[in-house]
Amino acid sequence: MKRLILIVGILLAVAGGFACAEETEGPPSGWKTYQNDEHGFQLYYPSDWEKIYPAGIIVGFRDPEADEFQENVVIVIESCGGMSLEEYVAQNRQILLAAIPELTISNEKDIRVHGTKGHEWIGRWTLEDVNLKQKQVMFVAHQKGYVLTCSASENTYGGYGYTFDEIINSFVIE
Repeated sequence: MKRLILIVGILLAVAGGFACAEETEGPPSGWKTYQNDEHGFQLYYPSDWEKIYPAGIIVGFRDPEADEFQENVVIVIESCGGMSLEEYVAQNRQILLAAIPELTISNEKDIRVHGTKGHEWIGRWTLEDVNLKQKQVMFVAHQKGYVLTCSASENTYGGYGYTFDEIINSFVIE
């Protein structure tokens, strides 16, 4: 299980991504706040989820309940110079599709989270015989690209939609 998360994390660190519609006012009941002063962001996550730090990832959170794939959210932040959001999304799409040729991207849309313009897509691909579904959201601020990737097996993804959306919609770039 941990190997799957590490492989996903490394692939996403190479590529980069963010999501949703409604913004969270405060943490849902029983959730914790994660504050990262070094990279200037904050978000909420379920209190029973574990923090993880795979290579190339700023931070991640995963549901400790193991199934065929441990559901998780990872955050990648990288310098993107003076790129616009559109340029950053295009670059990451190209890198991601080269790294994962079987990836299919759908349901793309522009979003706003706490006033920050972002881009969201849903992707599907297979890793070690596990069909994955991911929501990825990208933002550009302060000459950095911020990418949130929410991953689950395709069989369990529907049960994590609310959690993924709450995490994404709580994300604030300072």
